[in-house]
Amino acid sequence: MSKLVSTAQITLTDQNDYIFTSSIPPANPITGLTLWIDTSITPNHLKRWNGYDWEIVNDVKIGGTNLLPNSSFEDKINLWTVHGPDVVQSVTGGYDGGLCIYIPGVGQVNAGLYLPHVTCETGQVYTFSCMVKVVSVGIRVSLGWRDSYNSSIQGQLASLPLNTWRKVNVTFMGDGSTAPIYLISTGYNLYIDHVKLEKGNTATDWSPSPHDTIKIAGRNLLTNSGMPITSSAYLVKEYQVTSLSVNEKYTIVIKAIVAIGQMLGVYWNGGFNLAKIFNRQEGESLYYAHITSPNSLTSNSLWVYNLPNSGAQMTIKFACLYEGHISPPIDWSPAPEDMLLQLNDISDDNKLTPDEKQRALKEWESIQSEVSPIRTQADLFKVSRTIYDAVYSTLHSYITPLLSNLTTTSDIVGSTFRSRFNEYYTARTNLLLAISKQQMDNVDNIIVGGENLYNDSKELYVWSPGGSTPTIARNTTNTPNGFEFLSSDGGNGVDVRISNVIHGNGYYVVSFWAKVISGTHSINVDLADNFAGSFVLNTSWKRIEAIANVQNYTQTIYHFVDISTSSYMTCYVKDFQVQRGNKSTEYRKSTEFITQAIQGSTDINGGLVATHLLMLKNNSNSVTSGVSGLSSDNIGFWSGGTYSEALNGSANTLIRKDGSGHFAGGNINWDVSGNIAFRGFVDAIGGRIGGMTIQQNSLATLNLSFSDTPVESIASLLSPSTAYFYYQSTWFNSDMNTAHAYTQQLYLTIDAQISFKVTTTSDGDAKRWRVEIINPDSQIVFADTGIGVITKKLYTINLRAGSYVLHAYSTSSAIIPLIALNSALIEGAFQSDLLQATGFVNQTKIGNNGLYSFWSNQLYLYFSSQTGFELKGPTNMPGVLASGSIDSSGAHTNYWGAKINTSNASYTATGIYDVPHRAGSVYQVMIQPTIDNVRAVVTSKGYNTFRVQLRTNSGSATLGSFDYVIFGDN
Repeated sequence: MSKLVSTAQITLTDQNDYIFTSSIPPANPITGLTLWIDTSITPNHLKRWNGYDWEIVNDVKIGGTNLLPNSSFEDKINLWTVHGPDVVQSVTGGYDGGLCIYIPGVGQVNAGLYLPHVTCETGQVYTFSCMVKVVSVGIRVSLGWRDSYNSSIQGQLASLPLNTWRKVNVTFMGDGSTAPIYLISTGYNLYIDHVKLEKGNTATDWSPSPHDTIKIAGRNLLTNSGMPITSSAYLVKEYQVTSLSVNEKYTIVIKAIVAIGQMLGVYWNGGFNLAKIFNRQEGESLYYAHITSPNSLTSNSLWVYNLPNSGAQMTIKFACLYEGHISPPIDWSPAPEDMLLQLNDISDDNKLTPDEKQRALKEWESIQSEVSPIRTQADLFKVSRTIYDAVYSTLHSYITPLLSNLTTTSDIVGSTFRSRFNEYYTARTNLLLAISKQQMDNVDNIIVGGENLYNDSKELYVWSPGGSTPTIARNTTNTPNGFEFLSSDGGNGVDVRISNVIHGNGYYVVSFWAKVISGTHSINVDLADNFAGSFVLNTSWKRIEAIANVQNYTQTIYHFVDISTSSYMTCYVKDFQVQRGNKSTEYRKSTEFITQAIQGSTDINGGLVATHLLMLKNNSNSVTSGVSGLSSDNIGFWSGGTYSEALNGSANTLIRKDGSGHFAGGNINWDVSGNIAFRGFVDAIGGRIGGMTIQQNSLATLNLSFSDTPVESIASLLSPSTAYFYYQSTWFNSDMNTAHAYTQQLYLTIDAQISFKVTTTSDGDAKRWRVEIINPDSQIVFADTGIGVITKKLYTINLRAGSYVLHAYSTSSAIIPLIALNSALIEGAFQSDLLQATGFVNQTKIGNNGLYSFWSNQLYLYFSSQTGFELKGPTNMPGVLASGSIDSSGAHTNYWGAKINTSNASYTATGIYDVPHRAGSVYQVMIQPTIDNVRAVVTSKGYNTFRVQLRTNSGSATLGSFDYVIFGDN
């Protein structure tokens, strides 16, 4: 009898578990690891420590790419504009040891920076964050964005501790406008670094903008664009474009000083087509934008205007135009045509003077300075630079000797001089364009997102508007982590509702893979009755992503996702996922099960421990295995992984509650129906696979064999051996109610075919008979049974080499008190007292040197590496049956073929020959005269003979010779 030692409710956590349940935050949390179940609010929230604050785990929206250029101020305050008092400084000592922004002095209220012309998409949530350090008490910082109504979106006002870098952030909703983003101090002695604007409601770790990580582009398309120009005219400058196409994407970069009250305008076609209007920035500023050329062009020029009218002075320092919508450099680079023009001037007399050498040296040094950065960027983005390196090497070998002495004049070939530089400029442009494209592709491929709010505990409900009864099933073979549904009403379709997956107002994204089993059908997705999209499905898997801004959430009603269709269909949905945010991630399992386990209890009663989820750790304090009793996670036992890895199916050993699972890291895998899949080496010395017996070096059934040994020779197959077994008294038995006859052990040294007859008799009722062949393991290798009696029933059975016993039974019943007499007799097929087992190999076999399918000495197909191919027996494969030559006397020579008749042809009249063969009556024959000016015609085809008539070109019968070929079925 067990003794109650203790009873209690405990939590299986300690200070190293990183999971805490309390009404106050745990002390000393670890960034990214510590989880806290906050019981101070209802319902309780699972939160994670992000290094600065506790964030709700299932409230995370996406973050990622930094949208702000020069966000760590390593380029000082370029692209940013001073706000308020002009006291902002660029200093060392930033968050990462580099440059940062410092606002000094006393009473410099509202001093700071802003970045003009930041576009925020309508309905998109953004997070604006930065690292801040103050050196005076009470300093606060304001982060903000000005919306389309020019109203300030107030940012976070934080009172910060002294001399400590801290992250501050603000979240806001974009409205599609382009407006400034602000960093403003309400005090003084403030340092700012690592500024980041990103999509989503969570401030992630700082990362540089694509504009900061790579500042390369293709060739500058504007000629003579590096000469500063100052003008108060309406048209400030017309720039010539070396290559311009309609409806193409370009990037414009202009460094300029724009007067107060003025704007900078860029136009196509002499001012008739707008490319971009830039609002004024303070001082000398950089203006750049993505533009697209119009669908017709009247000239290859770009016009820069002083807007709205002339009078105020504008200065343009430089301008650049690049192909594509790219992240451009912020420094000027000359157009290759400008450099070639200069090089033409240098080389036009085929002389390179000391003065010209100085000019060439300057360009060569500029080229050398850019080679290493270009190569580094190419390697970083895995873009081939083979052509670029080869062209640079050729230019290096050519120009270096010419510049070795700068005081003498060297003879050159002008065309070669120009060609070497032009080849380099072309290769550089192509490489930079390839790097830029790859860089932007990499940014576009970033995938981020929040927790999955769907799991198997969520209710699935299906109904039809037409009142019929549709069906739904979760996690079928075709729908892992999802469901399949069937509409049973052709006119009204089906609605599927997934409940309790919307947890509050805000943006949600639903993602899944879907297809139908036939035809093309549309489905609609809505979130809490907010339409999120209509999608067309066919028989191929398609990934669906549906987004909606939920503002009507209630805990009792509007917490669902609906999928609906109006047509009759069977639809598969897999990897179903619901997340907060507006961009989905790759599928991942929900972690809501952890919350369920922590909010549960553990009961100890004597030797009985009852809990929800038990995780086992190694000596490094890492979870490596566990057992789950939760009703919603489908995990029974796992080992070799964390709980999360068990949920996503990557633990080394996993047994699920539904009976499916895997061993060896998934290499041995089985589903709920018991279907097993193996990946890897199998070393089996016996047993059966799919009805095939595992034998030494082979896998075989009675008539099929796969072996790693050579196939038998055709001679051995055609020379069978016979084993003889003589009559014994047990071959016959007579008894009441049941008679049982059987042979002695029949030992077969080779695969053989045994023939025998069985006779049964009975004078009772309900007569039955049975014939069996049994091996030494008591396995029945052959059985036949029936009602009544049989007389000399013939059996011909193929058996593998081994030992067997033949059995025959005769049974019946009798009316009491009568007794029924039964008998059973086994006898030989050809001689009653002799059984014969003939060793013809009647089977199909594949060996390591060939294959055969052998069924008798008149019916087989054989191929081996030693003897080649042999075929015996009827076939519907046409071929050459016979061929030969007939001379003018009818003599038969050069004959060949399976159906040849070697007899001479019969000569019945002038030019008439009857040719014998053995092809029967169904065949085709072709003949060819072997002498000039003679025609041959087959006049009749008979059984085993055909007649040929030879005539001259004039039509007279003539003697002659000819060849023939007979085609047909063998």
